[in-house]
Amino acid sequence: MLDFQPWIERTFGAWTFREIVIALVVVAAALAAFDVARAFVPIPVFPTPDAGSSSAIRRWLDRDDPRGFLPGSALGSPGEDDGRFDIAWISGSPISIRKAPSEWRLMGKSGYEMTDVLARYLVSMDGRPVRIQEYLLQGVRMGDVRRAVLFAAHQPEIDAYVVEANPVWMLNDLLQFTLSRQRASVLGLPGATRFDFAVMARLLRPHEIGFQLLAGALPVIRDRFALFGRLSPSPLPPFPQRKPAEHVRDGPMVGTWMNWLFPDIATLPIPEAAAGLRSYRNLMLMGDLGEEGLGMRLFAANLRTLAATGKPVIVFMPPLNPKLKLDPASVDYVRSMTAALQRQFAAAGAPNIIFRSDTVWAEPQPADYLDILHLRHGQGVIGLVVGLLEEKIGKTFAKRPLSDVYGAPERTTVGQKATP
Repeated sequence: MLDFQPWIERTFGAWTFREIVIALVVVAAALAAFDVARAFVPIPVFPTPDAGSSSAIRRWLDRDDPRGFLPGSALGSPGEDDGRFDIAWISGSPISIRKAPSEWRLMGKSGYEMTDVLARYLVSMDGRPVRIQEYLLQGVRMGDVRRAVLFAAHQPEIDAYVVEANPVWMLNDLLQFTLSRQRASVLGLPGATRFDFAVMARLLRPHEIGFQLLAGALPVIRDRFALFGRLSPSPLPPFPQRKPAEHVRDGPMVGTWMNWLFPDIATLPIPEAAAGLRSYRNLMLMGDLGEEGLGMRLFAANLRTLAATGKPVIVFMPPLNPKLKLDPASVDYVRSMTAALQRQFAAAGAPNIIFRSDTVWAEPQPADYLDILHLRHGQGVIGLVVGLLEEKIGKTFAKRPLSDVYGAPERTTVGQKATP
């Protein structure tokens, strides 16, 4: 998954130093040629949606794209004085809606993101057209959120931030980074601290650091996915294409870790009504609630970075499936977790941030869930986020009627929770 480490080990394990030196000279010459040719090869970017578009701007690039994020220059705006009100929403899959019922389909689609809804729902703020910037990585972990926060905090055109605090993944220190080729990009992000470098020194593979250093000097290394990643499988050195994975998984080691390190959680009973949520519930219970836990320290670092922007920030916990309320272990853990996060928030002393942990047990009802976190429609969450933004900004958004947003009869008045 992380570039071509297995290919290197298999192909070059028996090379001598002389062969390595010759190969390095050849590769350096090839890279120089690639950089010259790169001027004539278009690098794909995402177009900026027109006003009234049903889509948000995707700022987080493909997980195999080491560039990480779409640069601000691709937005076609000069920066903070572009006349728009930009909202950045940083999240994992809880903002993804799947199998939406007919009355909650967006432009006829049963699968979409809440950011797409927000891009149609919000018209303007104080006369400024609203633009939604989506920082979405499926399977995001707290370490990945850290990278997104560092990047987004230094985009001058962003006026407000919405950040997910995922109750299942955020404090599980064994699962702090999803599989991607972007982990080392934090080393080149503005605002990275000694804490970030210390974390990366412990977790990164040597070839990840090497590629990141090369990317700073050689654009062809930085843009290798845009240039070669979409090619069909071929032996083109030095970027052989792998078969794309159908799903992002943390592997069978998760169960092994649980059996080794958390045997009490692995065997913990769960009520029959919530039995289908056992695996996610167990992952959540593996979380480290101590102040020195990696997930907790990343959360605190993100609060400090967001506080330094001085801009309105909403950090909230997406709602868990209410079936877990029947599980005493989940209820006890969530109570301790929200208290620990609230202590970190209080210590950050960030007047520009609203942190909401009570949303973890908010509506909608269990029937609206596909599993522990994923929803069949998200208007209740969207309404919550919009309300919190308006509270923090001190002004209200001009909004479209929900009938115009979803293309179905409007079921509520603006400001009320939508119900099918």
